[in-house]
Amino acid sequence: MVATLNAENALAIVDLESGNIEKVGVGIGPAQVYLASNNEFAYVANQGT
Repeated sequence: MVATLNAENALAIVDLESGNIEKVGVGIGPAQVYLASNNEFAYVANQGT
């Protein structure tokens, strides 16, 4: 699962089986995330400031 962490300017990649969370820095104010159909890329839309 992936989710934006707006206050941290990051994307959270969550392994639902283990509960591990990896955070990846992205631009300012991430608001939306879209996964490529092959799950190889995540596209993040930022609100900015």
